[in-house]
Amino acid sequence: MPRRSKGPHLWLYRRPGRRPVWIIIDGGRQKSTGCVESDRAEAEQCLARYILEQSSLGDTPQDPSRVNIADVLTLYWEQHAPTTADPDRIGYAIHALADFWANLNVADVKAETCRRYAKTRGAAESTVRRELGCLQAAINFAHREGALTQTRQVTLPKRTQPRERWLSRSEAARLLQAARREKHLARFILIAIYTGTRKDAILNLQWQPNTDGGHIDLETGVLYRRSAFASVTSKRQPPARLPKKLVTMLRRWRAVSGTHVIEHKGEPVKAIKRSWRTALVRSGISPATPHDLRRTSITWTMQRGVQLSDAAGFYGVTVAELERTYFVHHPDFQSSVLAIHGG
Repeated sequence: MPRRSKGPHLWLYRRPGRRPVWIIIDGGRQKSTGCVESDRAEAEQCLARYILEQSSLGDTPQDPSRVNIADVLTLYWEQHAPTTADPDRIGYAIHALADFWANLNVADVKAETCRRYAKTRGAAESTVRRELGCLQAAINFAHREGALTQTRQVTLPKRTQPRERWLSRSEAARLLQAARREKHLARFILIAIYTGTRKDAILNLQWQPNTDGGHIDLETGVLYRRSAFASVTSKRQPPARLPKKLVTMLRRWRAVSGTHVIEHKGEPVKAIKRSWRTALVRSGISPATPHDLRRTSITWTMQRGVQLSDAAGFYGVTVAELERTYFVHHPDFQSSVLAIHGG
């Protein structure tokens, strides 16, 4: 049986004595994106545009058996992604989906092919769910836009239990101690633990209002997690009052910073993967992710017996989510039941 073509995909072309560049491979054809190795996100956008140029969508609604999934994904990228708060996230999902689905038609979307994709992808179930969710959204969008006569149901992997890793106070202290050589990482850790703000929002923080991310108002002691011009997403990012200890540190950092709160050698920090991994090794604590600092902050808050409504407003989560995931750490957890039994 002939091997299935991967469809249009990116490949890093390494040339002796020259900088590697991303090129698009489509069967026997090659097309340069002009993007160097560090410009992966821009190269993925070039790939999406290339796929759009090969579109088989007609001017009238088509039967799913006649519409290529690559065209549906490209339509979604071209017309819907720019209207979202994080189009790059959609671009990453489309890039991953294209390797498997590019040469299949919408009619090929079945439970079996979805399971095969999950097995072939070899990624975490949460990642596969997000990518297949993007495929479902793209198909639904194409149907609403009149490109398909009918939609198809994408089968998602079962939702996994939410991660429950959080750091004890001694672990957090060891992690901070291990990060002392990397001041930008130490700042990140402190802001994450004090405010429970998500990683990207922290890295995008500036000292003044801006269009790219949130900012910190040192006069009022308020953290604005997102730009006033940003679209509202399901990941709510409400303003948060800052503890006095953190404000004192922030004022000290401001005196030696440029535009961004988290900087390294005078430049905004875009990623902390390497420094985070190094700090984990130095600290000797069990594996943790930057997002676990958000869980740590919320868990510590619950342990102090804070009202759920106050915590929900501070962290940008629903009271139902706090009850479902974090209330077990609250002093009032099942307290009325214990009172009945004299406990």
